[in-house]
Amino acid sequence: MNGTLKGKVVHFDDRHLHVELEDGRVISTPMDWYPELQAATLKQLSQYEFICRKTGIELGRS
Repeated sequence: MNGTLKGKVVHFDDRHLHVELEDGRVISTPMDWYPELQAATLKQLSQYEFICRKTGIELGRS
């Protein structure tokens, strides 16, 4: 294990951001930690992209 957590899949629900990592673990954090996610449309949330070698997430701009 090299210590870098890399994302594989992102899921959103009304309360949490869930990121499945390449090693199978899932990290869930409250959506209220991310005001930009709470303000995003469903389309923007569905068009996320991994950035920074899969260590960050960027939302679609549509």
